[in-house]
Amino acid sequence: MSLKKYSFVLIAVVFTVGQLFSQCNTHVVFDEDVNDDILIDTVSWECFEMREFAPWFTESYESYEVDLESLHDIPKDNSVQLTIYLATWCPDTQRELSRMKKLLDEMNSQWEVTLIALNREKQLSEDRIPEDNITHVPCFIVYKDGAEVGRIIESPEISLEIDLRQLFK
Repeated sequence: MSLKKYSFVLIAVVFTVGQLFSQCNTHVVFDEDVNDDILIDTVSWECFEMREFAPWFTESYESYEVDLESLHDIPKDNSVQLTIYLATWCPDTQRELSRMKKLLDEMNSQWEVTLIALNREKQLSEDRIPEDNITHVPCFIVYKDGAEVGRIIESPEISLEIDLRQLFK
């Protein structure tokens, strides 16, 4: 690759990464209730690479061992949608969110995933209340072909893999 092309690619990568983090920065707010920065509203997986959230997210992601055998009956195609309500201040979110991400990565899921971050009052910015009657976080809402098939709330009953498999039975 020529130096000119290499420079162009490098600039494009830096710009793209900068854009992702700048988009994430618009969703970081200081929450007086938890006395810390939190994410709020619809966010992306890239937001968990930010210095505020990366330590707990990365540690939990790397230490989790996915039970691939338990995932064999779960559809992996784009007929499944997953909405995740989370709170970066919540220990359950800090444990389960990164585990779910690793599970999705390991099973090569084509699922459409929406991440919605809430404050301590389980609200979005400007005191908006989520539409899905969220009382605890994290809340993983699974849809198949647009219809809700079930939820995993706070923590799985058995494991994320087995609980997901049971939702599809």
